[in-house]
Amino acid sequence: MRKTPFALVVLLTALSLPLETLRPDILFAQESPEPVPSFAPLDTIAEGTTLTIDGAPSMAAINRALEADFEARYPGAQVELTTSDTEEALQRLLNDEVDLVAMGRPLVEAELAQGLTQVPVNREKIAVIVSSENPFQGDLTSEQFAQIFRGQITNWSEVGGPDLPIRFVDRPAGSDIRQSLSDYQLFKSQPFETGDNAVQVETDDTAAVVRELGQEGISYAIASEVTDQQNVRVLSLHGTLPDNDLYPYSQPRGYVYRGEPSIPIQGFLGFATSPAGQQAVAAAQQGWWQTPE
Repeated sequence: MRKTPFALVVLLTALSLPLETLRPDILFAQESPEPVPSFAPLDTIAEGTTLTIDGAPSMAAINRALEADFEARYPGAQVELTTSDTEEALQRLLNDEVDLVAMGRPLVEAELAQGLTQVPVNREKIAVIVSSENPFQGDLTSEQFAQIFRGQITNWSEVGGPDLPIRFVDRPAGSDIRQSLSDYQLFKSQPFETGDNAVQVETDDTAAVVRELGQEGISYAIASEVTDQQNVRVLSLHGTLPDNDLYPYSQPRGYVYRGEPSIPIQGFLGFATSPAGQQAVAAAQQGWWQTPE
């Protein structure tokens, strides 16, 4: 099989990135240009301290891992977790009903204007996926995936596969993972809408997406949620997989607070961004599929 020249892979990948990430000094870092506040772990946290966190389903495993390790480090503290749509969670934060929101997309200007601040804890690739039953064994380009998303490519034969219809399995409109895709220039160039061949799962849940794939379906998910799963296969894009920096799509994950952070918020963010916290985040990524509900 003829190999795609590396320089062309770089160019095609660069074209698929959000414009704000195309910095000349570090092309593929995909970092936010906004200044990020830093926090250090606290020595102690007062007995009886409670920290409430709400947010995106894609952050649930990271939340649970950080909750367990944070409470082990500070025995007097308690973390209370809930999961909801990001917009709903942000409204609860603005209403002072929660301390932090866990989310998987950048804050928009209107949200920043309300005094919200975001602290990233990691960034992970968004994998393009099919089921293990899908007969397509080829490679896609970023443009082809965008065309499949929009319903402009509707048969696997159009991308070198068998003559089978494509069914696109989409996430809810409020999904952080979905909104992360909308930040990329390939998706900004046309209305961010799926075609007539798309079905949409009711909840932003990767397990639900996988159940809908069948033999003809294609979708997308956080890479760690599907890597090495027997019933899911990650498709290569431009000859790369999500363990390669050149794999085009990724999602920022982090925590949002309002106004001046309280001592408990400072303590949690200091722990989450510390080496110990980052180990917990990495462990959550590796063990997501086995994490109990």
